[in-house]
Parts: sequence; structure tokens; C-alpha cells
Amino acid sequence: MSGPDLATRAAPAAEGRRPPARAEAQAARTARSAELRTSGALLLALLVTLAGLHVILDEVGWWFQLAFLSIALLGSAAVIRRLAPVKPVTTGASAYRRLLPPLVSAVVLLLVVTVVFVPSTAILGIIPTAESWTAFRQLIEAGNFSIARQSLPATAITPVMFLLCLGVGAIVILADLLANTLRTPALAGAPLLVLLAVPSAVSIDITDPIVFVLAALSYMLLLRAAAGRPQTTLAIGLAATVVVVELNDPR
Repeated sequence: MSGPDLATRAAPAAEGRRPPARAEAQAARTARSAELRTSGALLLALLVTLAGLHVILDEVGWWFQLAFLSIALLGSAAVIRRLAPVKPVTTGASAYRRLLPPLVSAVVLLLVVTVVFVPSTAILGIIPTAESWTAFRQLIEAGNFSIARQSLPATAITPVMFLLCLGVGAIVILADLLANTLRTPALAGAPLLVLLAVPSAVSIDITDPIVFVLAALSYMLLLRAAAGRPQTTLAIGLAATVVVVELNDPR
């Protein structure tokens, strides 16, 4: 066989080994779609889990505020992931695409608490200053003092609401980091479980089992939204086991 014939046969083979542009575009759309589904399911799980705090907090205004915060944090991370380019699945996402969304969410959390709680100490009402950090510290001290003195259900006054925003904001960022950045949605249930366990830590007699079951179901939906990732089947089985054990707990 002549040299030109060998070269002609080798060229298509080499081209076949290269990922075509259409395949790359499809892989990018698939990755973005999976991330969007996961973020939506995670938001639902967070909103359901937050409802469990109704047994220790009076009224419902706090839920809407925390829901808005969760939407802002998950939404900002989702926008960054949407705008950032996606490499083929075989090569993985770039480091900056993995790290940027949680960093942006952390900045959004800082800006939100600044605008809502201490706008008078910030530049243009949004950029925190040294005075803002002093005000944050005072809010934390006042919140801890209020929690220690209030009876249940407590009123989510401004310092208490500030603590709730910090705690829930950290949980949202961590859950998004686990579910989307590290691509381990099963582990995203850990921060949700911490939030769900808050009423039990205060008093085990006031835990709402209905919210617990709904949170477990929303967690399964989160795993379903991230279908195709290796731990999904096992995690769904573990979640179902936890629900059965909880419902049969003699407490």
C-alpha cells in the first residue's frame, strides 16, 4: 500500500478521535441543564427545610426573608455557571468555573446583609465599611442575647434575623458547593439535615414530623434531578431508610 493511501486512511481516523464541535456543544448544554435542575431542586429542598423552623419562630415573615436570601444566593451561582464556558465532560470543568460561583454567592450574602441590616454604615448603602463590621458584631451580640431571653416560639427581631441570615446563607452556599461544584448531591443533604435538626436541638418535643418527611422527599427529588451521578441510587435508599426510622422512632 502506498504512502499517500496510508495518510488518507489515517486522517479520518485522527479526526474521529477528536470531539466534534457539535458533541462539545451538546455536552455543554447537558451540563448546564443538569446544574439548573440541581439548583432548582436544591432550592425546593431548602424552602421545605426552612419551614421546619416554624415550631421555634413566631409568624411567617422570617420564612419569606430567608426564602428570598436562598433564591438570591442560588440564583447568583446559577447565573455564573450559565455564563461561564463549559468544557467537554471528558475533560471536566475549569478550576475558575468551579470556584467562582460559591465565591460570588458569598459576596452576594455580604451585600444582602449589608443592604438589609446596616445600610447607613455602607458606601452607597451597599459596600460594607469598617463601621459595617462593627455593626455586624453588635447585631451578633444582640441576637445571642435575645435568643437567650426569649421563650418559644421566639420573635425574629432584627438581631435574630441577622443571625438567621448568616446561618442559612452559609448552609445554602455549602449545599450548592456540594451539589453543583463538587457534583456530590447526596452530600448536600448534610447541611440540610443540620438546618432540619435545629428545632430538635432546642426541644425534641416540638419537632414537626410532617416537615421532616417533606424535606426527605424533596431531598430525593434533588437526587433525582442530579440523576446519572454515581451515588444517586444508594443515597435514595439511605434517605428512604432515614424516613422509615424517623417515623417509627418512639420519641
